[in-house]
Amino acid sequence: MRLDRHTPDHPTKAPEASSTGIGAGASGTIALQQWKSASALRELPARQPLPPAPDEVRAKRRMIDSHGRTILDLRISITDRCNFRCVYCMEPDVRFQPADRLLTPSEIVRMAGIAEGLGVRKIRITGGEPTLHPELETIIAGIRNTTRVEIAMITNGSLLTRNALARWKRAGLDRVTISIDSVRADRFARVTRSTATPDDVMAGIDACIVWRRNALH
Repeated sequence: MRLDRHTPDHPTKAPEASSTGIGAGASGTIALQQWKSASALRELPARQPLPPAPDEVRAKRRMIDSHGRTILDLRISITDRCNFRCVYCMEPDVRFQPADRLLTPSEIVRMAGIAEGLGVRKIRITGGEPTLHPELETIIAGIRNTTRVEIAMITNGSLLTRNALARWKRAGLDRVTISIDSVRADRFARVTRSTATPDDVMAGIDACIVWRRNALH
């Protein structure tokens, strides 16, 4: 595991036949036919997913930014929740999205696979604070088992432990980037508006270093 540190879419409603329209002339006949056609469509089996494009086709697909550069790096926010309320990022009384409005783990994994087909070579897992996601390990493993991209995670580092890092590394995490706004406790508190301290983040960094060292032996 490599350690980086830096400071800072409506369903279509089927046509309905009115009680006065059916059998009341041409317009009633048309309405009845449309209603039957819609009913028949609802009874068709679900369409099977298309097979993936051949490698030679996929190789030519890529995303280009406004400066003409090929996009190789994609950030995926897996949660909007965070244990910090940084002055430059989030208001103290922020209201989070309900769970059914967020991407599910399977949707996140599918997005990573699509992105890889468009030339992306690195997925950066972000939040909010990604370590708060209860299925983080499942997401990492899903991306690792279905793609060949490098998997990185951006975190505030305050919740990192050696055991958690070991699980995420086994699941397929390659890199961790830790953001720390200040090593001064008073300034850190003013910026993050959290109960965490610089020592908590430094302990997370130390856990990464220890795990990296052990993984090399």
